[in-house]
Amino acid sequence: MKLPIPTLFLAVAATALQAATAEENLFRGGGRVRGSKRGSKGDKNSDDKEPRSLGGFGPYGICTDTYPTLDLSQAYQPLIMPEQVYPDEDGVTRVQMIFGLAHYKGASFDTILRVHDAVAPGKTIHAVPGGRIELELINCLREPLGFNGPEALNKYHIPNSTNIHTHGPHISGASPGDNVFLNLGPGNSSNYVYEFNENHMPGTFWYHPHLHGSSALQVGQGAAGMLIVDHPKDYEIPDAIMDMPEHQMVFQHMSLDILRESSSISDDEVTNWVDHNFNMTNTTTDLTNFMLVNMQFLPEVTMEV
Repeated sequence: MKLPIPTLFLAVAATALQAATAEENLFRGGGRVRGSKRGSKGDKNSDDKEPRSLGGFGPYGICTDTYPTLDLSQAYQPLIMPEQVYPDEDGVTRVQMIFGLAHYKGASFDTILRVHDAVAPGKTIHAVPGGRIELELINCLREPLGFNGPEALNKYHIPNSTNIHTHGPHISGASPGDNVFLNLGPGNSSNYVYEFNENHMPGTFWYHPHLHGSSALQVGQGAAGMLIVDHPKDYEIPDAIMDMPEHQMVFQHMSLDILRESSSISDDEVTNWVDHNFNMTNTTTDLTNFMLVNMQFLPEVTMEV
C-alpha cells in the first residue's frame, strides 16, 4: 500500500531542484557540467570539451534572450528530484551555472523568474571531505543595472547583478572562495573554488545569491539550491538508513507583497509582479503568500508501508 505524505510534514533532509522542462535549455547549451546526472537515474556526463560559442552574448556567447517555460502550476504532482552534480574521480566537482531567466507558470500567477540554469531551485552540488568545488557562475541577465549609486545603499537595488554564497560549509570567505562582496554584473562570469578539509563533516547545506541589495529579490523568487557534503565510504551509517530512498526538498516562501516592493524600489525591468510580464491566473489557488516545496505547490511524496 502506498500512502501520500503531506510534504510540509516531512523532515527537511535536503533541498531539491526542479528537473528541467522538456524544452531545450538554451542557457546551458555548450556548457560543461562534469560528473552530473539528472534526477536520481541520470547518466554521467564526461564531456571535457571547453564551452563553444553559441552566437549569443556574454562569456562564450552562451547567453541568449530566449528562455524556456517552467510549468509548476498544478498541485498534487509527484515531487521532482533535482539534477545532481557529483565529483569527478579526482575529488573535484566541476560545475557551470547560468544565472538567467525562465518563464514561470505557477499555482496562482505567471511571470518571469531569475533562476540558475532555468530551473528552481538550482541543481544539487555534491562535494566530499578533502575535495574541492570549482564553480563557474555566468550572469546572463541584461543591463540596465536598475536602481544604483550612493543613494541606493541599504535599499533594494541592482536587481540584475548577482553572486553566490553558501551556508554551512567551512570554507574560505576570500576570493576565489565564498566572497559575498563580489559583484557579478550582467554579461560577466566569475570562477569560485571551494576547498573542503579532509575532516569536514558531512551534511546538507545550501547556496544562493548574496549580493547586497539584490539577494532578497533573487532568493525570494527561487534562486537557491542544495550543496551536500557526502559522507566518506568508511563512515559508520546503519544499513537501514543507507538504504532509505532520499527525497531532497527546499522550502520556498513566496510573497507577492515582498517581491512587488523589492522590484519597485530596485527599478526592476524584468517584471514588476503587478502587470508587466505578470499575470494572475489562480490556476490552482488564489493565494499570493505561500510556501512551496521545490517550487511546487502541494507536491506529493509516497512511501511503501
